[in-house]
Amino acid sequence: MVASSVTRVVTSMGKMSEGMDLEVRWPHLFEGLTRQQCFAVVQACAANWHEGWTPNEFDVRNLTNVMRGTISQTEYLDRALAKAKGRVRDSYLPISDSYATLSVAF
Repeated sequence: MVASSVTRVVTSMGKMSEGMDLEVRWPHLFEGLTRQQCFAVVQACAANWHEGWTPNEFDVRNLTNVMRGTISQTEYLDRALAKAKGRVRDSYLPISDSYATLSVAF
């Protein structure tokens, strides 16, 4: 069973509220980012989460890497496409030699 990336918190009115806990779940991915960069990553994930996507370490790692400049936007898109095509394993290692750059910065 995969742990949910959503936390429930009690608001000041005593009601349950759901929120994303990306910075708590994967704090190492956010190291070295400014608060503004962290906010941008969380907002990008939240927008997709509201559309039914479940945050995962691979995608959040790619977003934080592009935000800190470790990878280019082109590399980010290449990685996302490789994942969508099933060319990346859960361990983040490439399946095909043609995607060897996927293991960079992991």
